[in-house]
Amino acid sequence: MFNVIRNVLFSADITYTELISDIKKKIYIIYLIMDSIAFGNILSTVVFISISIALVFLFVIIFKRLYLTINQKLSETFSKNYFVMPKIKTVNKKLSLFKKDFTLYTQSSVYLLNTFFGAASMLILAVISFYTDINQIISSIRISGINVTSFQILTIICTTVAAMACTTPSCISVEGKNLWIPRSLPIDEKDIFSSKFAMDYIIINPTITISSIIMAINAKLSIFETIILAGTVCIMGINMSKLGMIYNLTFPKLKFRSEIQIT
Repeated sequence: MFNVIRNVLFSADITYTELISDIKKKIYIIYLIMDSIAFGNILSTVVFISISIALVFLFVIIFKRLYLTINQKLSETFSKNYFVMPKIKTVNKKLSLFKKDFTLYTQSSVYLLNTFFGAASMLILAVISFYTDINQIISSIRISGINVTSFQILTIICTTVAAMACTTPSCISVEGKNLWIPRSLPIDEKDIFSSKFAMDYIIINPTITISSIIMAINAKLSIFETIILAGTVCIMGINMSKLGMIYNLTFPKLKFRSEIQIT
């Protein structure tokens, strides 16, 4: 192998000394390799090994310092710089409280059944009154020996349902362990009570009042009797809502195993 290298070098157009000098000036590493392999120069071998070790150590030191930066760059993900702030919607605090109470009301099947059943029954009876004679139904529930009119019986039935279908006697207790949430909010207590009353004023009372008017019309009551009936039912519903709230605030039951115990 050494003889082949010597033959190639001596066959060049330039002299051997010039070739070695040119390689030594321009590519010193190649000169060291050639001098070590071709001529067995131990000093060149030691210098070559020393330079190689130094370069490896230099690479390790530089890579060690730049490793965190390189690793961070490799793990980066880029997204679009164009960002548009979406429109922020604001909701009235009373409306938010009502939505919360409405969700709580509809999620409790026992609470919903015990309070809305009366209003739903009144609505069904009002629909039935279009297809049947409501006066015959009223006559069937009259007590013998007692002279009462259709207006009086309808008033008793409707006001009784309005009193029993009230949602406020359980509206505080049904909060249970989560009662601290509305109490800790920066909201006036009147707003919290108003949202509780709204369940009666918006859902229960209008349903019973409208059903009472429909049955009064189908029972052929006078306009005056119809107005008195609707007003009595409405007043009964409002007063029972307030009384129910007072009762639940006075005797709250926040610890219960089943919602049947509070409704």
